[in-house]
Amino acid sequence: MYKTAVQPLLTGQPLSQGLSPSETAAMTRLVRNVVGTGDVLRLRLRDQAGAVEFSDDGSGFRQRPEDEALEAAKGVEVVRLTRFNSDGNDSGSVGPTSVEAYVPVRADGSHQQVGVMEVYLPYAPIAADVDAGLSNLYRNLVIGLTLLYVILFGISAFVGRRLRRQVRLNAYLAEHDALTSLPNRILFHRRVQEALRRGRETAQATTIAIIDLDRFREVNDTLGHYNGDRLLAALSDRMAAHLRGRFDALARLGGDEFGIVLVDVQEPEEILIRLRQVIEHEVEISGLPLSVEASIGYVVAPEHGDDVDELLQLADVAMYVAKAQHAGLIRYDPSQNHYDAANLALVSQLRHAIDADELVLFYQPKVSLGDGGVDAVEALIRWQHPKEVRLIHR
Repeated sequence: MYKTAVQPLLTGQPLSQGLSPSETAAMTRLVRNVVGTGDVLRLRLRDQAGAVEFSDDGSGFRQRPEDEALEAAKGVEVVRLTRFNSDGNDSGSVGPTSVEAYVPVRADGSHQQVGVMEVYLPYAPIAADVDAGLSNLYRNLVIGLTLLYVILFGISAFVGRRLRRQVRLNAYLAEHDALTSLPNRILFHRRVQEALRRGRETAQATTIAIIDLDRFREVNDTLGHYNGDRLLAALSDRMAAHLRGRFDALARLGGDEFGIVLVDVQEPEEILIRLRQVIEHEVEISGLPLSVEASIGYVVAPEHGDDVDELLQLADVAMYVAKAQHAGLIRYDPSQNHYDAANLALVSQLRHAIDADELVLFYQPKVSLGDGGVDAVEALIRWQHPKEVRLIHR
């Protein structure tokens, strides 16, 4: 219909006065062209009362006007989807789906409404355009969603890899020392458990040693913590290279303290002595040759026990004995263990002895053997414990 114009063919007189012969001839030629090409199925001109004044196929005359025509006579465009020849006053067989439109017709110049045009348009081309548009829309939507899925999948894969990498890193850092990359106390505890389990299954001895660097604080105080960390890293590499790979385990337990597990070793002293010698070799840090010594205490399972925490505690006791005696290497002996839980509890109770008025002050004179005179007085505090019989002197 965009190629067809009805208004220029009319004189602008109200359609209720009827069409002139020239208007009728012009409308007939127009409609013959558009109907012949299939652009229009039917075209009628109605006056303001809805009566048909022109019909291309001669239908609609002297029939009751449709409600849609009366609405259009009020200046309202009415468009609906219907079937051709499906109205009650139509004759002939029902045709294809079509668009039925009622459009106000206005006089040229004055824009005064002179009647109503009723036109039936084939819906098939419109449906084809809609289907083509929907097909393009669906195709573009599928392409867009596919691209979006690919992008989101790529982002998800990238973020997922980063998250998995971060999880692995966090898991590694949770069990390893950040400075030396050695296992930390948590992982060392598990490695000792595994070694003890294998030792029970194979009836092999397991050696657990604690190593503490002597006077390492002097390095930190003199050269700074940065150089102290470099020394720790260098010594860690040395000790790791000295051990037997997967058979032994080395860990940094904290500060300048390290732990070692030796599996199925008949003479652990030889390995530990060589390890101490390796530690004592000079290390050049910031152009300065440094040499540190180490105190090592060790236990052997199952001789000294089979519990991880107890064995680590006993090895720690032996290490402190080695440090106190400057012995370098000490194997744990029960006679070295002066750590009694009862004594620890008693020391804790001493904090409340003053408030409970359990401490009594005594003065004890010191007499000279030469003349029998009192040279000095010794002050003693005796704890009158409500339960313990023994006395604590200071």
